[in-house]
Amino acid sequence: MTKLTGRHMEFELFTLSFDEYLGMKGFLGKPVSERRAEFEEYLRYGGFPVRSLENVLYVYLRSCGYRVSVGRIGKLECNLICRRRDDYSYVQVAMTIADRAVEDREYRPFTYIRDNYPQYLFTLDPLLQRRDGVRHLNLADFMAEEGELLTP
Repeated sequence: MTKLTGRHMEFELFTLSFDEYLGMKGFLGKPVSERRAEFEEYLRYGGFPVRSLENVLYVYLRSCGYRVSVGRIGKLECNLICRRRDDYSYVQVAMTIADRAVEDREYRPFTYIRDNYPQYLFTLDPLLQRRDGVRHLNLADFMAEEGELLTP
């Protein structure tokens, strides 16, 4: 049996990026407060009813043209593996690494990566560090400034 169906078009839609969210608040004449407070509000009301930081970063990176997947390095999970053309980057995401055990857990997968592609740890921490070549970035700042992991 043969079925005939009409044509369809598929569109991938994304919620507002954090930068767009801030711009829309300004456009609507609503006050824009300190970036961390705005980011927490964006997480609650910015398009998805419930979001994790990983989901927020995933959607942002997809909207920037990255192919994004979750990876495994042995028994460890790398939160996101981002690709653009033939370049890769590895990403871990955590609310904070103020606790030493959490910090060690988030950095551990990077120690098993044997190539030289960029590695990033995103948190909401205001004080950033660099450890073993891994760049620690503030997620709210990165998204507000329309950050890129790899050069376009």
